[in-house]
Amino acid sequence: MKRLVLPVFLLLMLSTALQGAPVNETVHRQQASDRGAVTRSVTYDSFGSTVELPQQNSAPVPFVPNHSGLDQTGTTLFTGTEPTGIFNDVAVTVDGSLWAAISYLNNQRLIVFDEEGNELYVQNGTDPQHLAMDELGYHLYYSTTTTLYHLDPVDDFNEVWSTTFDENISDVITDRFGDAVYVLGNARADSVRMYHLDPDDGSVIQTFAAHVDEANSWIGLDIDPSGNFVLATGRYHMYLYDVMNEEVVWDADVSNTEGEARMSMNARVIVAPSNSGVMTVYGRPDLDSDPVELWTYRFRGGTSNWVRCVDVSADGSVIAAGSLQFGGNPYNGYIMVFDTWLGPVPRWTSDTMYDLVEDVKLSDDGLVLAGISWGPLSPATGSDIRVWETSSSEHFFDIEHAGSPNALDLSYDGRWMIVGGKGVHARQFGNGGELFACEIDLEGGFVSGLVSPAAEGIRIEAVGENRSALTDPSGQFLIRHIEPGTYTIQVHEPGYQRTQATGVTVAEGDTTFLAESLDLNEVTDIDPPGNFVAMGGETAIDLAWDEPATPGPALRRGRDDLDALRAVGDAPLATGDEVIELVPSRFIEHPGGGPGELDDVDEYYVYRGFFEEGPFALLDTVAGTATTYTDEFELYPFTTYYY
Repeated sequence: MKRLVLPVFLLLMLSTALQGAPVNETVHRQQASDRGAVTRSVTYDSFGSTVELPQQNSAPVPFVPNHSGLDQTGTTLFTGTEPTGIFNDVAVTVDGSLWAAISYLNNQRLIVFDEEGNELYVQNGTDPQHLAMDELGYHLYYSTTTTLYHLDPVDDFNEVWSTTFDENISDVITDRFGDAVYVLGNARADSVRMYHLDPDDGSVIQTFAAHVDEANSWIGLDIDPSGNFVLATGRYHMYLYDVMNEEVVWDADVSNTEGEARMSMNARVIVAPSNSGVMTVYGRPDLDSDPVELWTYRFRGGTSNWVRCVDVSADGSVIAAGSLQFGGNPYNGYIMVFDTWLGPVPRWTSDTMYDLVEDVKLSDDGLVLAGISWGPLSPATGSDIRVWETSSSEHFFDIEHAGSPNALDLSYDGRWMIVGGKGVHARQFGNGGELFACEIDLEGGFVSGLVSPAAEGIRIEAVGENRSALTDPSGQFLIRHIEPGTYTIQVHEPGYQRTQATGVTVAEGDTTFLAESLDLNEVTDIDPPGNFVAMGGETAIDLAWDEPATPGPALRRGRDDLDALRAVGDAPLATGDEVIELVPSRFIEHPGGGPGELDDVDEYYVYRGFFEEGPFALLDTVAGTATTYTDEFELYPFTTYYY
C-alpha cells in the first residue's frame, strides 16, 4: 500500500517578545508496554509560551473527502415578515411540522406555523422574549420579562402552567423530549441564578446561584443531546450542571464572552467562545472525569477578533466557530470548521461573512452546518444565511437577507432550518423583521443496523464515503445521506476488528436495513502496542514497533480460512501439520505447521488522541510490513498525544 505523505502544516512562529531562537533537539526514549517495548524518537523545537498557528490548512485533512457527488439542495418553504417587529428567537421540530418565532420591540408576539406557513397559534402583546420547544412538538415554552409559560401544542396550545420569578429571565431551554426545562435569571442581589423546573407543574426542582463577581451576567444555556447535562454560560464563567445528581459538577473561566458555550453528547467535548478572540476546547475521557483543556485557537486578521459563536457535533468530532473581525472595512467575519481530535488548525475557513457571525448550528452527525451573519452594509450585497456540507468550504445553499439575521435553529438531523432577523442591518437604525423556513436535503439514502453485543459510541462507516454514525446504547446506528450505490459497511473503532457487511445497496431516499448485526470483536494481539505518549513542542513524532508476533491476526485469519474451506468441502476434516492440497495452484498450510504465506498483517491503522482511552482520530494507514511511522500532521506544541 502506498503511504500517505503528511506534510507539516504547523508553522511555529516566535513572538517578538520571545528571547532567543528555537533549539532543535532529538530525544530517544524507550517505553515499556504490556505488549513489548516501544522505541520513540522525537524531534522538537524548544519555544517559550507564545506559539502562532496558521489561519487554515494548506491541504485537506487526511481522510476527509471532498464534496460528495450528491446534489445537495436547500428550499425555502415559506417566509414571514413583520412590519415593525424584529424576529429574535426561533425553533423548529425534528419532523418540520411546527415552526415557532418570537417578534419583539414594536410588535410583540409569539407565532407558531405549520409546514406550509399557516399560523396555528398567535399570542399578541404579552412581551414574549425567549422561546424553547422540544424536538417532537409536545411542549412549548416562552418567557416574558419575568414569567415563564408552558403551552401544550397537542391541546390547541392551551396553557399548562405559568411561573413568575423575582428577576428578569435571560434564557430558557428544554431537552429534546421536554422532560425538563431550565431558566436563567439576571440578577438578584449579588447573584445570578439557574432554575431547574418540573415540566408537569413548573415547580422548582433545584436552584443554582452564581456570584455576580464570578459570572457577571448570564449569556445563555446549552443542553446536551442526551439531556443529562446543562451548560450555563456567564460573561466570565461557565457551569456544568448534572441533571441526574441535580448539582453543578464542573466550572471554568471564560474570557468576556457574548456567546454561550456548547457541548457534545454527555459533555464529552465543551467549546467556549470569547471576546478575546480565543476559542477553548475541553474534553474528558469518560463520564467520571472532569473536563480538561485540550487546545485553544486564536482567530487572527484585522486589528482584533471576537469568537462570537460555536457549536459541536453530538459525537464531539466536529467543531464550528464564527467570528467578528475588527479593522476590515471596517468589520468582517468568518466561519471555521475543526476536527476536534486532530487539534487547532481548521479543516477549512469560509469566504467572508461580511460582519459579525451571529450563530452557527451543526447537525448531530456533524454533516450539516448552518451559519448566519449580520451581512454586508448597504449598498453592498451578499448572502448572510448559508448552509454547508462540512467536508467542503463551498456552501451549497444561501439566502440574502434584506437586513441582518439574528436567530437560527437547525433540527438535529440537519433537515429543517428556521432563521429570523431584523429588516435593516443590525448596525443601522430601523425595525421590521424577516423570517425564513427552509428544508435542507443532502439527498442520498440511509443504512440502518445493529452491532452485537450492543455497545454505545461505536463508529460505523460507509467505506469510501465521508459518512459514518455512532451506535446508541442499544447498539443501533443510522448512517445518513449516502450516495446511491453499493457499499461496504464496517466497524471503524480502535480496538475492534473491522467487521464488515459487503454488497449493501443504497437507493435514493430509501433506508437499507442490514439483515445481520455487525459483530464487535476486540483485537487483543495486534502490534504495534497502543497508547504510548509524546509530550513537548514536537514537530515530528517517530513511532517504532517490533515485527508482528506469531501466532497473530494473520494466523487466526488462516484458521478461519481453513474452516471456511472445510465447510465447502475443499479441505479434509483431519488436522495436522501437513500441507493440504486443494485445486491446482491453490494451497494452504495448516497453522500448526508454522508461518506460511498468510502469516502477515495487511496494514496498520495509525490513530492519535488526547486521552489514553480515546477518542482517537485516524491519521494514516501503512503497509503491514512497516515497523515505523512518522507523525508530522498538525502537532500542537506542548500537548500530550496518545497513539
